[in-house]
Amino acid sequence: MISTSPQVTELVFALGKGSDLVGTVMFSDYPAQAKAIPQIGPLFTPSIEKTLRAQADWVLMDSSLDQTQFMTNLSPHPIRTFSFELKTARGLFKEAERFLSAVYDSTDLPLIRNLERCFQASQTESLSGASFIILVSTSPFIAAGQSSFLSNLISQYGGRNLISADWKQDYPLLSEEWLLRNPPELIFYLAMGNESDGIQSLITRWWPKKTPRFISLPMDPFGRASLGAIAAIYPTVFSKPILKCYELKP
Repeated sequence: MISTSPQVTELVFALGKGSDLVGTVMFSDYPAQAKAIPQIGPLFTPSIEKTLRAQADWVLMDSSLDQTQFMTNLSPHPIRTFSFELKTARGLFKEAERFLSAVYDSTDLPLIRNLERCFQASQTESLSGASFIILVSTSPFIAAGQSSFLSNLISQYGGRNLISADWKQDYPLLSEEWLLRNPPELIFYLAMGNESDGIQSLITRWWPKKTPRFISLPMDPFGRASLGAIAAIYPTVFSKPILKCYELKP
């Protein structure tokens, strides 16, 4: 198999099928084993020549990426394709099941069933309608919209994204004026490094009278639609130990 998306690569490993991958794209660096797999090119423009040379039976796609030219170049060739739609937490479970059924003809899915039960059990905790904003950048200000995987995941625990569904974009651009007019109860920040102190200072300056609770979300695992993000959101938000029923084995 060839994966044309980092989050698809991660999911394939989490489902125990990583050893069947013969090609990935740039930024497919998690788990660590993925770094050893030959790359077929950039994320949005994989090489059709390298794809064909890999002689894979399946090419795994990610519907959130625009890889139109690659698909056009691939269509004349007798290679089967499978496209994941990873927009919601519950949808990820369904897509994992559909993948295993289509590619491996597998109906014995204990891992997925266990993860679904674990996810359901963790929802005894709730944010009780608390409003939130997920910042993914502060220069410029970009937030995760309601159609994003991360927003859906937090909403499963009773949070309410202040970014209106009418905005449509997964990651809309915000003005500082809009942020000042719309103070949330929770601020999540998708952090790429040690940036939390600077962001917290900015939040205190914006809303000095009632500072929102700040929660830093590390890029790994929250930067991707992944089983790892589903497992990690509960202890991150509610300061609880990770549930033992999550058994992710890359």
